[in-house]
Amino acid sequence: KGMHRRRLSAEQFADAVSTIVAPVYPDTVRQYNPFKNATTFEPLHYSRASLVRNDVFLTALGRPNRENVSTSRSSQASLLQALELTNGTTFNTVLYAGANKWKEEYKNNEQLVNELYKICLGRFPREAELRNALRELGASPNAESIQDIMWSVLLLPEFQLIY
Repeated sequence: KGMHRRRLSAEQFADAVSTIVAPVYPDTVRQYNPFKNATTFEPLHYSRASLVRNDVFLTALGRPNRENVSTSRSSQASLLQALELTNGTTFNTVLYAGANKWKEEYKNNEQLVNELYKICLGRFPREAELRNALRELGASPNAESIQDIMWSVLLLPEFQLIY
């Protein structure tokens, strides 16, 4: 039968985006703190999604309400999830902030695309992927074009599915 594919959970997706792009949840919104008394804990610059109160973004991605006991989650993408990842303010705001950060860090378009693919997918872009991304970025990329490239890579099944 082989490996059973499943979609990243809402928390895994939010944490991956926080690590790669920009924090989805700032450190100030942490609702639960299991590390309160830890002496060797190195804090992240963002709150892990599992430690924040449920919101529209996490709910749309399938995070169940903490008050209900849930033994499984659906791994199927839903229309609500697609709408949130396409038009939702949380994801788009984070992508825009990350695009500005990446624009400052990477002055070379090819290096930016290569690094994004390497971090997100563990590989370099294929020739056609690189060509399309460079065409989208243009000679002098703005934050919106970088945001579009990030969005397209983060929504690939290769990023969202665990094999």
